[in-house]
Amino acid sequence: MHPDYSWDGGQPSREQLASSTALSLMQSMLALSGRVVSPDGTPVAGATVVRGEQYGIMGLDEGKETTTDQTGNFRFPPQTAGTALVSAFAPGFGPAITSAEVGKGAAALELHLTEPHPARLRVTDLDGHEVEGVELRVDGWGEFRYPP
Repeated sequence: MHPDYSWDGGQPSREQLASSTALSLMQSMLALSGRVVSPDGTPVAGATVVRGEQYGIMGLDEGKETTTDQTGNFRFPPQTAGTALVSAFAPGFGPAITSAEVGKGAAALELHLTEPHPARLRVTDLDGHEVEGVELRVDGWGEFRYPP
């Protein structure tokens, strides 16, 4: 085990071990980092940043959510290279969501929060009577699915 690498889970055979030809593969783990800024470019402290998989952000699993520091910077624990979705949100701002490549030489992200655009909805039954206690969720944001 090594904090900068992930084991592929492969097991060498008894013959490979006996003949000293056993090979165990490990993949580099890389950190995803960046900063969150307001629409005017000011760093946003205390913003929530969520990392998801290539096809969507489907929950807040351990290690997939972090908070920006006083200078708007964030850093996730190392992960394997590939494509990740990253979103940021903070009170008083509209969210930011982008696709990012995690790999050697990948630039730090800069997520630009947007101006908020509140949605005001009224849910009714078929007779036009208001329905209370309804929970609504967004399942798409632009081209992305399952934003937080």
